[in-house]
Amino acid sequence: MEVLEYSENNCIEELCDILEVLEAISKAMKFSDEDIRKIKEERCRKNGAFKNKLLLQKIIVNLAPFITMTIRIL
Repeated sequence: MEVLEYSENNCIEELCDILEVLEAISKAMKFSDEDIRKIKEERCRKNGAFKNKLLLQKIIVNLAPFITMTIRIL
């Protein structure tokens, strides 16, 4: 819900709400800030980061000569 609100408004208050939700989840799962930072850095090195602001919107898979499946990412 918070992400949807941010995507509609693009305001810093909604972004703060997203961070608040993430912090609450982290606390509930007993993940340390240090562990999150380390894993985030590892994943950025391995998978890349969102520096270029690229967003995957859909995947097109050719299953056979006449069958194509489109998967939309919302």
